[in-house]
Amino acid sequence: MEATVEVYYKHNSHPFLLYDDIAYFGEISYLFKTRNFYRFKIQDADQNKKFKIYSITNSRLDDIFVAFPDFKDILKIRALRR
Repeated sequence: MEATVEVYYKHNSHPFLLYDDIAYFGEISYLFKTRNFYRFKIQDADQNKKFKIYSITNSRLDDIFVAFPDFKDILKIRALRR
């Protein structure tokens, strides 16, 4: 594992979730149109290491769902199971 992403709710000082490499997040607030009150922090033993974080805009995600309409339902099911 290269790094983890700590997920905090609002201004809490302790993370309530840890994501490993290649995890994705944010789809729940998009899919269910809820406001996201989370903040994220990358944790790694090597503080000098650089990381890449990729994001996708709502409009691009909409384009993906138009091209692959079944994927939105699959993503909703996976989101509800987390």
